[in-house]
Amino acid sequence: MHEWHDGKVLSLTNAAKGLDHLVVSVPETLTAAYTTAGQYTRLMVQGRSAGIYALASSPGPGAPFEYLVKNDGSVVNAIASLPADTALKSSEPLGHGFPLEQVGARPLWLLGTGSGLAPLRAVVRALLNKHERPAKVTLLYGARNEVHVPFANEFSDWEKRGIDVRLTFSQPPPGWK
Repeated sequence: MHEWHDGKVLSLTNAAKGLDHLVVSVPETLTAAYTTAGQYTRLMVQGRSAGIYALASSPGPGAPFEYLVKNDGSVVNAIASLPADTALKSSEPLGHGFPLEQVGARPLWLLGTGSGLAPLRAVVRALLNKHERPAKVTLLYGARNEVHVPFANEFSDWEKRGIDVRLTFSQPPPGWK
C-alpha cells in the first residue's frame, strides 16, 4: 500500500491529439525522491481509482511533476479534465527507472510511441543535464501523424544539443520522408 500525498494541478494543456500535458505541484519530499528518469507515480482524484503515470519531468528536487495523460474517455479522463488548482493525491515516485549510468559512452537508442514519450522525455532531459553522456543518443518516436506528437516544440532544442530525433508515422502526410 502506498502513502498518499497532497498535490495540486498547476496546469493541464493539450500536448497532442489525444494527449494532455499535466503539471502537478507536489511536496518537496516527493520531488526529492524522484531520482531516476523512468520512475512513475500513482495519481488519484476525488477518491476514484488510482492510475499509474510515468513522470515526464526531469528527476530532481524542487520542480513540479509532469505527465502525459490520455484524454480518451476512460478512467484516466478524470485526470484529463481537471482544472488548475484541483486537489489530487500522488504516491511517492515508484520503480527503479532506467539505469543510465550503465550506458557509459555506448550509443543509446530510445524507442517509444504515444504516451510512452513521457519517460523518454525524462531520460532526454536527464541526459542533457549531465556533464557526461553517451556518445550518441537517438530518439525514435512513432505516432499516427504529426498532430499526435507531444512535446514536438522541444525537439529542435534537443537536436541542437546533440539528440538525434527521428519520427515515424503510421499515417504520414503526403510527401513525408
